[in-house]
Amino acid sequence: MKKKKIILGTDRPGEFIMSLVRIASVNGKEWTSEDEVKAFAEEYGIELDKDIQRFIQTVQSALDEKHKTLLDKYFAQSPFAIGLALIEDYQSVESFISKIKNLTHTELAYYLLVTWSEVHFGKEELESIMNKKNMISWVENNFSVSEKGKWQIMKIIYCPEEVKEELVEFFTYYYETFYKAIEEEIMIKLEQHIQSHKETLEKAFLQDYMDMLSVEGQESFWSSEEAVEVLVSYFIEIGSAYSSGGEGFVIGYRFNELVDKVFNREQELLKYTTLFKVLSDETRLKVLLQINEGSKYLAELAEIMESSTPAIKYHLNKLFLAGLIEVEHTDSRIYYQVKKEKFDQFTKDVQKVFLS
Repeated sequence: MKKKKIILGTDRPGEFIMSLVRIASVNGKEWTSEDEVKAFAEEYGIELDKDIQRFIQTVQSALDEKHKTLLDKYFAQSPFAIGLALIEDYQSVESFISKIKNLTHTELAYYLLVTWSEVHFGKEELESIMNKKNMISWVENNFSVSEKGKWQIMKIIYCPEEVKEELVEFFTYYYETFYKAIEEEIMIKLEQHIQSHKETLEKAFLQDYMDMLSVEGQESFWSSEEAVEVLVSYFIEIGSAYSSGGEGFVIGYRFNELVDKVFNREQELLKYTTLFKVLSDETRLKVLLQINEGSKYLAELAEIMESSTPAIKYHLNKLFLAGLIEVEHTDSRIYYQVKKEKFDQFTKDVQKVFLS
């Protein structure tokens, strides 16, 4: 793999936001749900972090209806508050919350909407858009969210002070009541994990991100000399999130485990590349089907296939080298028969990849 400087790091406000994303995923509508995360982990034989599961259950069971509604509104139905993690240069969650209090209406709308828009816009451009009368049309054309989500966007634009009050109150309550008690433990765990898994996390990120890019995108990525900053998150765990503009990258602290599992599964089928090529020939496939009905010798196959013995011998050699058939010597003849165990293993691998 080519060389690229990857800077793995942590971010306290970012992790705070990601914890709410994970908690809200229990009731997720337009974000990956916790049930989907569990099913995905089970499919690849990964046991999810029990401490995270306990924390999610604790918060979900303790939240009152008011705060459950706010969690659902900003992190589950259409998780607009994720964009607040883009606010930079704040070393503590408390200073991050204070910053939100001081955001202008345009800045607040920008952070809440920028990660969900299908077109890129800056703060000045958004301010100009917000002054236009036909906001409904702009929302319809640029956001692929539910109708409920679109109404939430309208509220963000037209009632920013109310939105700000809700977010600040909710963040303060959640931080003081639940998150503050586990914050230091999480950050220490993350730093230690990054130090001991730096190489595998970097490799996992590059493997996954390259798969998402076009050929032109990959060329642009490798040609740039700028280092790539990747946020490693405890609560994202085995997941990842990349902004459409390539400006923000987040991977879970166990993301490398998932990529390894996916890669190994792909390799299980790639080892059958030769087999697929061999079976792509129609005549060769017909020869194999004849042998599958029962052991046959060369002249017999040539007669059935209405072909010459050299031609059939050529196809038999290809099938033999691919491990699809084996030979059995009986008296003065050589019989060809299907190698059953090869097909049994092939069937198992295909089922594991496509049907598990």
